[in-house]
Amino acid sequence: MFVLLPVIDLFILSFFGWYFTLLSMLAGGFAGAAIIRLQGLRYWYELNDQISRKEIPTAPALHGSLIFLAGCLAVMPGILTDIIALFLFFPLTRAFTVSYIILR
Repeated sequence: MFVLLPVIDLFILSFFGWYFTLLSMLAGGFAGAAIIRLQGLRYWYELNDQISRKEIPTAPALHGSLIFLAGCLAVMPGILTDIIALFLFFPLTRAFTVSYIILR
């Protein structure tokens, strides 16, 4: 994974140019930090609420973990990591991913 991602990013860099790549990395980093703060706190409160009601907080824990993963990917330089992070940032696609993980 650590070898394949830079190779794919270099291919995308050569295809689109370095202006686009630099802009996407900066925008992804700032957007990732803001979204982690907003969405992460929401699921943190939901997780604590379910724990206080003596329920198993499977969905909030998975959502929070995926938001954290998306934030880490958004901060990492590269277009492919930004695309994966955007996929995980949107609640609809993240809910699809959570339901897939729960079913497996």
